[in-house]
Amino acid sequence: MFNPNMSRLFMLLCLKSVLGANANPIPEYKVADVQKSRFILLHYGAFKAGWDWLILLATFYVAITVPYNVCFTAVEMREDGVSAARNPPSVSDILVEILFIIDIVLNFRTTYVSTSGQVVYDARSICIHYVTSWLFVDLIAALPFDLLYAFNISVVSLMHTYTFTFLY
Repeated sequence: MFNPNMSRLFMLLCLKSVLGANANPIPEYKVADVQKSRFILLHYGAFKAGWDWLILLATFYVAITVPYNVCFTAVEMREDGVSAARNPPSVSDILVEILFIIDIVLNFRTTYVSTSGQVVYDARSICIHYVTSWLFVDLIAALPFDLLYAFNISVVSLMHTYTFTFLY
């Protein structure tokens, strides 16, 4: 006969054997006794974990909708033979882009673990670390390709304009 308590006990025993008898599934970081600003997010906190799941879902949404919109939405041709803009972006597309921008802002205020194993709470160090590591990738990922494509803005022309204004 099925006994739910035995099932739970079996699962706990399996979990202990996989993790080890005294293993703690949450890593313990070296945390110095530091005055932490209340505007600094812990990289291992519950809010950050939930936020990362939300960003993952938004990434899946973009990975599905952008290629679909590029391939299967109709392009209207104007009388002069130039293609007109596609359908305007939906509210969900705009909300996802806003989420990605908020994610960049939050990453400027999220702790990280240094190479020595210390959790870094200093806002200046966090900013420098983020700028030198993931900021460029996040900016490229947050670029609203579907919105640019909807308004017939070429990424190549954007880069050319940026390079032109940067050089002169």
